[in-house]
Amino acid sequence: MIDEKNFMHEHEKRYDAFRGQIQHEDSLFNQRITWILAMQAFLLFPYISISLSLAANAAAYDFLRLAIPAIGMFSTIFAVCGCFAAHLRIKVLAAEYKKQVGNQHPPYLPAIRSPRNIHWFGAVAPYAFLSMFFLNWFFCLCLYHKPFGTIVAILSILLIGVLVYIGHQIKSSILKELELPTEVQSTQQIVEGN
Repeated sequence: MIDEKNFMHEHEKRYDAFRGQIQHEDSLFNQRITWILAMQAFLLFPYISISLSLAANAAAYDFLRLAIPAIGMFSTIFAVCGCFAAHLRIKVLAAEYKKQVGNQHPPYLPAIRSPRNIHWFGAVAPYAFLSMFFLNWFFCLCLYHKPFGTIVAILSILLIGVLVYIGHQIKSSILKELELPTEVQSTQQIVEGN
């Protein structure tokens, strides 16, 4: 009886440690979304003001009308990278927990994280906002700053391609290290050991 009680206590401590790390990553994800929302608002107001003003020094305003969308676009790309990193870390933590616990997850404790489809469904809105911000700045560059703005916009698309490739390589190497298939099982399968 005492051994079983110690065994359950150890599982609870391990669960709390992993769950705490997952909550930390969730908090980082939320902070990154808050930061990018604030930054986009900070960039959008001067861009609209500059675009609507009839300034005497048009060259300085033209530079700002090019720089602000470029900053907005690239900051959105890097925010997506940060959000992807948080989601990947949560996936890794769930896999490490499964590896340590195996099929002995206490039934009275909730799953270490939501099932994958629910987790990603909850992330649709933040990623949709980030996509809208990116597209907004992308079109501002392409439509109003030809040809230089179009070149910057195309370079940003290439950067996204490179970052997606790097992200996929990192994800594959981490999952390989954890001895998991490249297509990670759902969290329900990870917790239940199926």
